[in-house]
Amino acid sequence: MKKSIQSTAELARHLGLSRWSVSRAINGQGGVSAGTTAQVRAAMEEYGFTPSPHGRALRGHRTGAIGICFRELDTPITIQKVAHIQRLLSRRGFRPLFEFTELDQRMGTDVIRHFISMRVEGVLLVDTPPGPEVNEWQRMLKQHGIPAASVEPVGPITQNSVHLDREEAMARVTAHLAALGHRRFALAGISPEYPLGRVRHNGVMRALAAAKISTAPEILSLPNVRPAGLRYGRQLAELLLARSRQPTAILAINDEVAAGVLWRLQRAGLNCPGDFSLFGFDNLALSEQTTPALSTVDHNVEVVAAAAVDLLGQLIELGPNAKLPVVKIEPHLIVRESIAAPPR
Repeated sequence: MKKSIQSTAELARHLGLSRWSVSRAINGQGGVSAGTTAQVRAAMEEYGFTPSPHGRALRGHRTGAIGICFRELDTPITIQKVAHIQRLLSRRGFRPLFEFTELDQRMGTDVIRHFISMRVEGVLLVDTPPGPEVNEWQRMLKQHGIPAASVEPVGPITQNSVHLDREEAMARVTAHLAALGHRRFALAGISPEYPLGRVRHNGVMRALAAAKISTAPEILSLPNVRPAGLRYGRQLAELLLARSRQPTAILAINDEVAAGVLWRLQRAGLNCPGDFSLFGFDNLALSEQTTPALSTVDHNVEVVAAAAVDLLGQLIELGPNAKLPVVKIEPHLIVRESIAAPPR
């Protein structure tokens, strides 16, 4: 079995060179011949040796590492964000380090400490929760000279952040349905009691006020249950079926919840869009497979990811004290078969 080389010192001994020569060859510095550099590179390739980024950081070199902190990896949109951010950072020569906080404040603080110990060059805080812990994470990073950008923060962030303009998205959806004649709205999983629903609810109310519709939307939610998934949508549909008066337009917090609502109401004998119109959110592949095809809001994940990587790149150049304005990504409505004028 081929010998394993784990350190620069072992590589130097194997080649019969000084550690100084090997180190300079690896880092592309002067003082060593082209032949020595080629010899070192060939041995690294043969034995699969990669210098430790932590060791390089201690010697004052760039690590090329970027810390990516997620709350959870439990939705299709989050998975898409991971994939796009990974690809975009790799194209720029960075190595992302992914960590998950699982909605645990102490775990999140440990993640930030780990990033600091690894001498990352920047941090992306993705889907960060509301609360003082995020301010503490940013303070810790700034103290160590590490810039951070927030991506799709759940709580209010006034600088160095990127997010889809969800309030504007829901205002446009509501205005579109109001223009078709809808006056009775239900919000499936969109509740002002939850951070994820608050800005969307604001958008709905803004559009209703602009259309001079005084009837408040019916809010459908389940206490202590995260508003996500097909099952959640079916449960919300049960709440609707228990009402004596049905809404003509239903706005769901995401496509999976919308599909769950659609499934249950169709099995109760209701027709979409004959009896009710339905709008989802995210533009998942699922939204084109339902019958009827689901109208939705395109999350523009690729655009969000690109803007986030660009923003972090600017912060790395400007330093951890830089303050850049919030980047709002324009929403895009995808109108399909699930909406129509309300029934008479």
